[in-house]
Amino acid sequence: MLVRVAGITPQQTGQRIVQGALDFVRDKKNLESIEKIRSLVRLVVPEHHDPALAIHSEIAATYHYVSQHLRYTRDPQSIELHYSAGAIMERIARGEIVCEDCDSYAGMTLGFLWALGRRARLALVGFGQLGRYQHVYTEALQPGPRGSSIPARWVAVDPSMGEHFPLVRARITTGIRIDPFAPPKKRTVPR
Repeated sequence: MLVRVAGITPQQTGQRIVQGALDFVRDKKNLESIEKIRSLVRLVVPEHHDPALAIHSEIAATYHYVSQHLRYTRDPQSIELHYSAGAIMERIARGEIVCEDCDSYAGMTLGFLWALGRRARLALVGFGQLGRYQHVYTEALQPGPRGSSIPARWVAVDPSMGEHFPLVRARITTGIRIDPFAPPKKRTVPR
């Protein structure tokens, strides 16, 4: 499904991307694509190895798959175009060259990571004026190595920026994270 919107808020953009990723995970016709990612991981890391290494490999395989099947292009001025992850997979299956912006990259990456059973969230960020958002990407929770005191950490998974992401990350001035699976925050009651 193609969505064409003008004047959408960052929160609405994030919710639309998250919903598209959830729909992708729930749609049984995407199981073949998800299995391709799993088979890439199995080639690299046998199942009996360190689970943290397997998770890292799933993140890397997802990054590779999305970056190999999409080409980056900007949306037209003042118009937000968005294809759901499922619609993009249909286009890929038909052999189309799929040109999309960061919204679609983030939605596909998020959908694949969730389908693989990984904890992932969406990050909407801006680079200048506070409250102005210009980019979106996915973050995945990567556990520390087994038997190590190194804690789990969130890692950026941004196939739309590739090797340029460290430069982009250094310029971030504002951001929102959307994680529908995050445990609820404990509220403290003032005394």
